[in-house]
Amino acid sequence: MESSSLKYCSVLLDSARLTEKHSFYFDLLPYLAKWGYNTILWHFTDDQGCSLRFDTRPELASQGAFSKEEMKSFISCARRKGIEVIPELESFGHAGYITRRMEYRHLFETIEGRPFGAVCPSSPETIEILEDLIREVAELFPSEHIHAGCDEVSFGSCPRCRERLSQEKPWEVFAQHIETIRLIMGKYGKKMMMWGDHLTSEPELANRIPKDITICDWQYFDVEASNVSGLLEKGFDVVCCPALMNAGKVIHPRESNLENIKEFTRVASNSESARVVGMMNTVWCPYRYLQGAVIHGIALGAAVFRNADLEPEHFSREFAADYFAVADAAAVGNAIRAFYGVAPELSLVKSLAPLDWDEFEPPDTMQIEECERMRREGLEILATLQAHRPHIHRNINHYDDILVSAETIVGLADNAADIRRFFEIVSMDDLREGNTVKPRAQDLLRSLAARSRSLHARVRECWKKTRFEDDPKRDGRTTIYPHDSSLAHRLKSAADFFVKLT
Repeated sequence: MESSSLKYCSVLLDSARLTEKHSFYFDLLPYLAKWGYNTILWHFTDDQGCSLRFDTRPELASQGAFSKEEMKSFISCARRKGIEVIPELESFGHAGYITRRMEYRHLFETIEGRPFGAVCPSSPETIEILEDLIREVAELFPSEHIHAGCDEVSFGSCPRCRERLSQEKPWEVFAQHIETIRLIMGKYGKKMMMWGDHLTSEPELANRIPKDITICDWQYFDVEASNVSGLLEKGFDVVCCPALMNAGKVIHPRESNLENIKEFTRVASNSESARVVGMMNTVWCPYRYLQGAVIHGIALGAAVFRNADLEPEHFSREFAADYFAVADAAAVGNAIRAFYGVAPELSLVKSLAPLDWDEFEPPDTMQIEECERMRREGLEILATLQAHRPHIHRNINHYDDILVSAETIVGLADNAADIRRFFEIVSMDDLREGNTVKPRAQDLLRSLAARSRSLHARVRECWKKTRFEDDPKRDGRTTIYPHDSSLAHRLKSAADFFVKLT
């Protein structure tokens, strides 16, 4: 699939979960254009924040938010590079940027036992707020589309919604809300985009809503071609959306993310439908990793969109030569490419850098073997990156982000060995009952705390160079998901937890 045949060769930048220093987004633009992107989906609202200051609702802005003038400048710079900026204004689910504020908390909706919520679709106040925001977004962004979000929605807890649901099915209430949002967007001259997860799981909803809504179909694990073909058969235009970083991924993208991008590109190519109008490389939750850890994957995503059978090793060498201006691009490129094979899942990281008792447990045999491999291969990557650091002539801060990410993976693997030895000495019952920890076990806890503290300092140093140093997401639990955390906060909390155990 040639990028020239795609209306949207796009990347999602998640400025809602973490707003980077604004210079990062401006500096990224020429590279995005060079790599072949023609669209940015600007994900500026979510449960964790809003990265734009509204005139009508200024209280919604989170720390580091863009002013309207700054946003106009970014849009203008992007346009000069041939890049369209499509705004995503969460209009149903993921609306915590509205409902977490005290004055709007009464609009929060959920269903008990569900991890997500929504802004109430039955309250006139919700529609009033959303129309204020849509009007301002429509005036600010020249794009013909506004993305309305509408993924991972859970609603039905308030009296108004309970009353409606006693007479209507949930998908009918959902459809009416989508139609309302679409009409508001049309009132201000815009077309609607939305995520497709509820449409592929609830066919009645897909049948009901207008077909001039462009659907962004996200599938981050096994890609089901039938989801895409089903949406096409119903008459929707579809953007196929794999993920470079998604739930469960921390520190660095994994091999599975690259496979997801390749597989979804093949599905899009095989559809042979003109209504597959684009691909989108989604890059979620930047607080979970350092800024430079995803740059290679962003570049690689655009290349794969053009050719799903691309040889990543060759591309990685070209990337290293261009982005870092390093002489031995082959060595550095191969090291960066190898990183995808050693990056751990969040489930493993939790056991190696636990935030609390819920995550602290002895590693099993498979985890120990995985950590031994992670350490062995991580040390090789780290040695290469360290050897070539003096010869990096461009984007040194992003190179350091990758290097420190490698240090973190090796350090976490070392934690696994110490935790295993600790539990050979101390049982969980001893810990729960508050029994005195033996001196050798205390030494291991001190070693774990010191290593975690050292890694935290290295991560903070990188954060300071590329991000707002006073952002509460750096060292604070400002996310809404259980056991979710910034990388810096996880390492700091793990150090504190190990100290407490001594």
